Amino acid sequence: MNMLCIILKIRAPLFILSTVVTFVEAIYCPPYCKCSVTNQLKHVKCSGQKLINVELDIPTRVEWLELSNNYISLLRDNIFQDLGFERIIVLNLNNNAINEIGLNAFKGLKYIKFIDLSGNHLYKLDAATFENNPSLEHLILSSNPLRSIPYQRPFLISNSLQNLEISQCRFSYFPPDSFAFLPSLNHLNISNNDILMLHENLLNSLTNLKELDISNTAIKCDPSSTFLLSWASEKSARIIGSPCSPSSITDKFNQLNNEQPKKFEKMIMPPDTSSEINDYDSYYDEEYYKTSECRCPEIIENFDETSVKTSTIRPTETTERRKFSQHDYRSMVWLAFLNGLIIGAALSISTILFWIYCCKYRYRANNRRRRQRPALYDNIPNDTPPPSYNDLFLESS
Repeated sequence: MNMLCIILKIRAPLFILSTVVTFVEAIYCPPYCKCSVTNQLKHVKCSGQKLINVELDIPTRVEWLELSNNYISLLRDNIFQDLGFERIIVLNLNNNAINEIGLNAFKGLKYIKFIDLSGNHLYKLDAATFENNPSLEHLILSSNPLRSIPYQRPFLISNSLQNLEISQCRFSYFPPDSFAFLPSLNHLNISNNDILMLHENLLNSLTNLKELDISNTAIKCDPSSTFLLSWASEKSARIIGSPCSPSSITDKFNQLNNEQPKKFEKMIMPPDTSSEINDYDSYYDEEYYKTSECRCPEIIENFDETSVKTSTIRPTETTERRKFSQHDYRSMVWLAFLNGLIIGAALSISTILFWIYCCKYRYRANNRRRRQRPALYDNIPNDTPPPSYNDLFLESS
């Protein structure tokens, strides 16, 4: 019984401390951020706060981290792993000033599914940057001055990536092997680029591609574009922004055969890809960056689906507390009630143990006094008391 009491005395405070720490971490949120539960994800939004890095004092249990519209310029190696943000599923870093990303910047994020890096200053990106993110499905790199892809080198390496957006990046040509190491890719957005043509082998390497967006590009409706429609028909794929329909391609082909070249007519040739481009810095345009609106896709509730829903419409703000759904309020109320119940039970147990200990000590003290009291009476001497002062004075007189 005594051993049990000692164990309870030791473990009760530790249990209370761990419960309080867990509860505080669940409700703590820095003043420059908004914390909530959105689509059943722990959401921390720190957008538009003039932050210069991602080393923030925010809960490590965050699953959706939004750091858009800040002044972040660098993502060093192992940054998220060192901060303990290994549970992140959604990461928004759009509209910052990021011009350098370490090769292992996203290392350790094994649950991440969505990354938005649009509207930054990236002019080069290592192909293996996202190779160690086995759950990554959706990547947005739009509105970055990437400009070109090294010849005979892959643009990115990822076995899980399904949706890639690289619109408005000033690409003029894609080498045939650009997307050869993206076997799961099924949505590709290369719109708003200066592309003149697409190599046939480029599309043949994308065996699972189901949607291709080439709107607002320089691709023309001519005989060189016939393979686009044949490829789309063979793969049952959808082409957004196709320059021509099947009938118009045939008419255009016949028209070109009958026409003679005009004098001083401008001829447009595809870029020369016989040699590799080495001077990448010359392609960087410092004045290119333009602030663009967030193109974050709507985050669907079930992330285990095979396809990712995309949209260019700004999602409705769900992080403000006044717009919480009834389900979110109910979840938070139940969480607070459960934590309060646990803390109350722990405090009650500690109080009872302390009261028992005090009562036991008082009982032992009373017993000790009772045993000592008879001994005091037994030791009283039986001799005649000494004479008083008056008796001594009378005897002397």
